[in-house]
Amino acid sequence: MSDVLRVSVVGGESTGKSTLVAALAEHYDTAFVPEFARDYLTVQGSTYTAEQAPVLAHGQMRREDEYAQLADRVLFCDTDAMTTMLWSEYYFGRAVPEVVELAGRHRHDLYVLCADELDWEDDGLRRSAGSAAWFDARLREVMDTSHRRYIVVNGSVPQRVEQATAVINPILQSKPV
Repeated sequence: MSDVLRVSVVGGESTGKSTLVAALAEHYDTAFVPEFARDYLTVQGSTYTAEQAPVLAHGQMRREDEYAQLADRVLFCDTDAMTTMLWSEYYFGRAVPEVVELAGRHRHDLYVLCADELDWEDDGLRRSAGSAAWFDARLREVMDTSHRRYIVVNGSVPQRVEQATAVINPILQSKPV
């Protein structure tokens, strides 16, 4: 099924995105899209270059389309092109133009922003301790100015799932089957 509700879970490093995506997919018994950049950088090395930003954005979008075929009514995405755009802005002082264009046209039905409230954990790939507050503010700003529908979730994983499902369920109920 490719006409599914697409929900992107966003936030800074170590804010619980991957955990929440998996929990929401389990709750709805559906597929979720793992973060392409994490897999790519694990293989290629954790040094992130401006030239890689479009590769990461395209890879995430391609992966999302593949997983949409496996989803049942809703697809949860661990990050998106908008986040890749902001990483390029954070690391290189300006967003990579191709990624800005991709982020502008690649939109999800709902964004779930994981609040900046968890302690940063070094997992061997992360390298931006202290960046979560910057990402939180920039994500809100970009989503507000581009009129993207989003909610902010906080607390424990079950609390975050409850907050997200309170918004997702009515959307699913109003969406034609």
